[in-house]
Amino acid sequence: MARTVSIGHQSFEQLITNNYFYIDKTMFIKDWWENGDAVTLITRPRRFGKTLNLDMVDYFFSVEHSGKEDLFQNLSIWKEEKYRRLQGTFPVITISFANVKEVSFTNARKSICQIIENLYNKYDFLLESGHLNSNEQKTYRKVSANMEDYLATNALNALSDYLMRYYGKKVIILLDEYTTFSYFDTGKHPSGETEPERFYHGFVLGLMVDLADRYTITSNRESGFGRYDVMLEPLQEKDDAIILEFKVHDSDDGNTLMDTVPKALEQIERKKYSAMLEAKGIAPERIRRYGFAFKGKTVLIG
Repeated sequence: MARTVSIGHQSFEQLITNNYFYIDKTMFIKDWWENGDAVTLITRPRRFGKTLNLDMVDYFFSVEHSGKEDLFQNLSIWKEEKYRRLQGTFPVITISFANVKEVSFTNARKSICQIIENLYNKYDFLLESGHLNSNEQKTYRKVSANMEDYLATNALNALSDYLMRYYGKKVIILLDEYTTFSYFDTGKHPSGETEPERFYHGFVLGLMVDLADRYTITSNRESGFGRYDVMLEPLQEKDDAIILEFKVHDSDDGNTLMDTVPKALEQIERKKYSAMLEAKGIAPERIRRYGFAFKGKTVLIG
């Protein structure tokens, strides 16, 4: 009998229990687990099934879904006896920023902190578990939508540590939907960098995770007469060194996006960002320089 193709579902459990059409991607679990990566970044366009895949991984590993083997019994992963024993045995933190749609940094921050507070509320049993000391309990209770920066920065790391103590296993963190700062938000950070620049900077760094075996990747470090945005120092002589400089196009200055790229390249030369690489014996002809110009969702690279 033909299965119903149900559009828009992001719940793995609903698809399986309702016997909707499902393309079996459960062997992703085996591939991902055996890679042994500490961090995995999945970069795919919208509607590629990223959220559904994460939900599937959550149902497979999370202790909260222990006993739900029936969801996987007719799927490929269940043919692997080793992996049957892993179902429902790990603490898993699942967090999504899909609903953070604020247009200012202040409101986006508050929305993110509210999501983290809601996550903490889910694990309030930790407060009475005996695994947190009195100071940690006080810190736990301070997590809120209005918490200070130092608490927000460390909140997920702290929660994963508490859960690891409670369950005796390292925590799997599934993060869905990055928080995208609006390019209309031009508020200044104390560093002088605009919030969009910080977002683009972080996003590009995230895309470079897979290059860690070929390059030493650093950002915002001193070299020459200033601080470069991103530098990739090759670990092997066959690879060239790379310097990246980011510029957000300012529509008020009358220039085009095309005019912004040379400004980024000129800054690399003027401030001699290559000095550190050359000092380590890397020849100038082996140093590639790229200027990134951003305007909203449009990027130009020179």
